[in-house]
Amino acid sequence: MDKILKFIKKLNKTERIKLLNLINLIIQKDVTKLKPKKLSGFDSLYRIRSGKIRIVFEKNKETQNQIINIDSRKNSYKKL
Repeated sequence: MDKILKFIKKLNKTERIKLLNLINLIIQKDVTKLKPKKLSGFDSLYRIRSGKIRIVFEKNKETQNQIINIDSRKNSYKKL
């Protein structure tokens, strides 16, 4: 989680606000408008694009969705 916060702090103000709004939508399970894409090779991992930034999250039916990784496009899938 520290890596996610560190990445968010590096963004400019407008990107940070946009990203935090996306994170709130993911946690509230309102992702249908965001067009999540299932990651191949994983059962419950999905990603959402926001420009060059990728948000990887785990979709849970019973509890809140969990953010796994937020990073730039080139680095977001290396850590899974």
